[in-house]
Amino acid sequence: MLSFKQAIITCVREKPLNIRDRAPRSEFWWFMLALFIVGIIASILAIIPTVRSRATVNQWPAILA
Repeated sequence: MLSFKQAIITCVREKPLNIRDRAPRSEFWWFMLALFIVGIIASILAIIPTVRSRATVNQWPAILA
């Protein structure tokens, strides 16, 4: 059974384009977990500028008055 770190290193460095072999179940699920975490972080980072820009847009009526 692979650890989280070993699975990521294996998937990213050692065999990223290997389509002949099958990955062990632990390697597959650890890599899926890593992709899920990266996706959540990317989503949060994508939302942050939107929240900031909406706050500044909502302040315009007070500035123009």
